Amino acid sequence: TNAYGICGSFSSGLLAFAKAGQGGMMKRLHLGRAAEGGVSAALLAQRGFEAPHAILEGRFGVCDGADASLLTAGLGSGFQLTTLCIKRYACHVTAQAPVELLRDLMTQHGFTGADIRQLTLAVADKVMSHHAEPAPSDLMLAQYSVPFCVALSAFRDPADPASFAQDALADPDIADLARRITLVPGRPKGWGVGLEAVLADGRRIGGERDGFLGCPERPLDAQGLADKFRMLTSHADPSRMEHLLGLLLALESVADCSAL
Repeated sequence: TNAYGICGSFSSGLLAFAKAGQGGMMKRLHLGRAAEGGVSAALLAQRGFEAPHAILEGRFGVCDGADASLLTAGLGSGFQLTTLCIKRYACHVTAQAPVELLRDLMTQHGFTGADIRQLTLAVADKVMSHHAEPAPSDLMLAQYSVPFCVALSAFRDPADPASFAQDALADPDIADLARRITLVPGRPKGWGVGLEAVLADGRRIGGERDGFLGCPERPLDAQGLADKFRMLTSHADPSRMEHLLGLLLALESVADCSAL
């Protein structure tokens, strides 16, 4: 079949999938599909596969009307990969700093989710407009909700993706705390947060955080990446996953990407 047929069939399948009410699950495939596409493109190029030569700068090309030179600006010296965020928790990027800050405060001051009477989060405008639903109706919406994710992290380990399971939606402790979280605007654009917790014993504990472990300013080290990889692949064959992890951590020295 031709490329149009492949894309058309795939798009039709996605549309049907979304109409069936499961479209939100596609979000979980995005990064994997991007990586798969990069490896496929490299293997095709290696075998001499060619595409239209003016795909970028030609009429109707990707850069039609734009500055195509930006695509190669800093080539070989600046790497966009170093500016990516790697999320430690299975929820939206805007919830990463609030969740991390709350967990750190819980450890430092020795309180639990049951001790929290009120939580106030100072957040950016985007959180107020897009990620403020305290009672999400499904799991995907829950992972986009800052109040829900923060409440969940007060009772479950947010570093474990299994904590964000379907049963979390029906957890009365999480639901109750999520309703008692107040969001206030005023933080600058970004993923920073200010947090104040009022505890049952009367203590007020708070702090601020501009980023989170995994953002470009505080990247995960090799051990952190390995820990996340092992947790995400714990269902697979351990020896095979360790071999794959070794390849990924030494990606620059892998001679043939088909090994991945």
